[in-house]
Amino acid sequence: VFEEKSAQFNVALQKSSNKGYISLHVDSKDENEIYLLDSSNKEETFRLVRKRKKGIKYFLKDYKDSFFILSNLAGDGNKYELFKSKKEDIFSANWEKIISYPSDTLLKSMTVIGDHLILLEEVKMKAHIKIIDQINGRVDFIQSDSTEVYQLDLLGADDGENTLLKYSVSSPKFPSITYAYNLKSKETSILERKKVKGYNPDEYETKRVYAPAEDGTRIPISLSYKKEAEGEFKGKMF
Repeated sequence: VFEEKSAQFNVALQKSSNKGYISLHVDSKDENEIYLLDSSNKEETFRLVRKRKKGIKYFLKDYKDSFFILSNLAGDGNKYELFKSKKEDIFSANWEKIISYPSDTLLKSMTVIGDHLILLEEVKMKAHIKIIDQINGRVDFIQSDSTEVYQLDLLGADDGENTLLKYSVSSPKFPSITYAYNLKSKETSILERKKVKGYNPDEYETKRVYAPAEDGTRIPISLSYKKEAEGEFKGKMF
């Protein structure tokens, strides 16, 4: 019986996408640890992958004989990198870094659907989805053609055949739209479009502007306003 004594942590059980592993997740805001159980081995017990450490988080996705690992092992807050490990090495420190990013790029999320590694990346505050075919190395991108200010989220697989990727796009201008992307045909369809009664998004505009800080850093600011108010911005912003 597993018992987490700290009220700061949540505990959850998950099955891996190919149902080869059961994982026990112990999570808080800024640290976590994962225990793995090989579901094919009746003699197996849960084993700790990596002990929790303040400021460090890691997330696993299994693929064939390996794991892909999303982690901020360097201890740099939200600066995540991508690692890979053979399954027999996942409990050791032998994680191979396979993707690192420049300072203006963030790796926000990661998943695996079939033979596709799927990454949610953000470059200079604009997000896109990168899809890497693990068989032939082909790389495809999903980018929003909506307003400059938007949020892109990975929602995972949409079918049992590992062919559809679900993702959503939203912004201050329009409610969330959920899409399905076919990993084989590369076609996109809309699954759900949320509507707000009495609201017309065509009456509004959104944009991103930048304000210089004292040290020269450009601070991004997202604006959402009625088009008729264009040019009337005055005063201070908090």
